[in-house]
Amino acid sequence: MLKIEKLNVEVADRALIKDVSFEIGQGQISALVGGSGSGKTTIGLSILRLLNPALRIISGKVLLSGQDLMGLSENEMREVRGKDIGMVFQEPLNAFNPLFTLGFQIDEVLRFHTQLSKAVREKRILELLDMVGLPEPRRVIKSYPHQLSGGMRQRAMIAQAIAVRPKLLIADEPTSSLDVTLQATIMELFKKLQKDLGLTMILITHDLPMAQHMADELVVLSEGKVVEQGDCMSVMNAPQSEYTKILMDCM
Repeated sequence: MLKIEKLNVEVADRALIKDVSFEIGQGQISALVGGSGSGKTTIGLSILRLLNPALRIISGKVLLSGQDLMGLSENEMREVRGKDIGMVFQEPLNAFNPLFTLGFQIDEVLRFHTQLSKAVREKRILELLDMVGLPEPRRVIKSYPHQLSGGMRQRAMIAQAIAVRPKLLIADEPTSSLDVTLQATIMELFKKLQKDLGLTMILITHDLPMAQHMADELVVLSEGKVVEQGDCMSVMNAPQSEYTKILMDCM
């Protein structure tokens, strides 16, 4: 489904991502793990080509179903974002526009990527909100982001991200702002969506127990480099790199 080949990203001539390569198969969850500054989020944003202007992708390929996203124009990438790749950001209160209702913002994705009528789109939004476990979806549609709790906003963002059933879902620290109980609930939601929709997913996290619970494959990053990758349980049970062993000890 996704293949990254020798991705290199720099800022002011300083290398941030260094020859990163990994693959994700259809229907798999791959976790990118590592400490702060290891490059996890930069890789996720590179896939979507949403990097801060100060950062530059200087080489590498990002192949989605065989198509190199690095070769697409900005207009072509707009078609990919939302339709082929969905993104769940770390803090939905910052990601949602505070001036528009959640229903309007989820509908934006459907308006841009589908030819559905207004009535069919509204029905689809209600189905999505129900799918992610939000009570009273008709009330949620009319609510502004600040009127919902953190857990409810995160569910609404997941609904927006899967609105047109993307090939790939990228979740960047999707539970870091939630309490432990809500973290477990959101993770179980992701597992259910993977099973029900056949989602292929990149989970970006510093939380190793979460990665162990969720992921099929593990990619361990340190200072912009892949130091270890492989089957999640194999890496967890028998880490090969010293950095991975240190992470395991921190658990």
